[in-house]
Amino acid sequence: MEYLKEIVESGYNLTLAAERLYVSQSALSQFIKKFEADNEINIFKRKNGLIIDLTELGYQLYEHVNVILDKYYQLEDLILEQSKQQQGRITIGIHPTILRLFFTKFIPTFILSNPKANIEIIESESAPTRRNLMDDHLNIAIIMNPTELAPDLYEEHPLAKGEVQALISKDHPLNEIDKLTWEDLNGFNLVTYSKEEPIYKQLEEKIKKHELDCKILFTSNSFDYLIETCSNSELVAILPTVNFKQFIENLNFVGVVSKPMESPIISIPMLVRPKKERYSKFESFFYNSLLEYFYLDDLSLRYDFLTNQEDV
Repeated sequence: MEYLKEIVESGYNLTLAAERLYVSQSALSQFIKKFEADNEINIFKRKNGLIIDLTELGYQLYEHVNVILDKYYQLEDLILEQSKQQQGRITIGIHPTILRLFFTKFIPTFILSNPKANIEIIESESAPTRRNLMDDHLNIAIIMNPTELAPDLYEEHPLAKGEVQALISKDHPLNEIDKLTWEDLNGFNLVTYSKEEPIYKQLEEKIKKHELDCKILFTSNSFDYLIETCSNSELVAILPTVNFKQFIENLNFVGVVSKPMESPIISIPMLVRPKKERYSKFESFFYNSLLEYFYLDDLSLRYDFLTNQEDV
């Protein structure tokens, strides 16, 4: 249909029509001959072997072709418009703290822009999230580094870079020190995430390396609970932090301050998914939207608190 339309609109100049259709002139000529022979009709008038006009039947076909192509182009426009609102289902496993710190804007904005999207969020600690991903219960997981996943089987991208800090009450003796050393923690009881979290193992290594006289009193995977326990005691919560104004204001509201550490534990939430030959259109759209949100145009991280110390 497009061939017939283009030949007429090119003034029956097959060379010009072929250029506009991105085919060779010989291929276009062969198509015309085959179409007329297969259907036992003549749609073109010829003089000295050259096409000069349409036959009466050719004009009838040309009118129908224009109507059909107009409808086709309208359908294409409709599909394109509808595709702007992506629809599909995706299941994400994410650590509660990462969800709280980094996803209060992205997920609501994404759903509002794509109301047909069905996003199921499963909050759990890094270890069960990792297991769910490996058991194919999740499309995507966001867990703390190190992920302990095989790099040949899983695609990984850091979403932010920050550091673990000491969270203490405003009345805590250590509040007089601007930046703590690990030795400053001697004699104080610590609280942090559960033993299955990377931060717990890294904290144990720090205690051992610096030969600290302190212990991890208890653990929890509730960020809010851990900082609340520090607000009226001399406990020290060792937790990942961000340099968001709202985060700092929330700490101040409960009477807690965050103290940076010398040689800190680095906190990097990782976006991970299984490597596959093909992903669904919606899964690819959502995954790429995540990367576009967390990465700037120069491919640097939007939330790199190790490099950029300014409030966000």
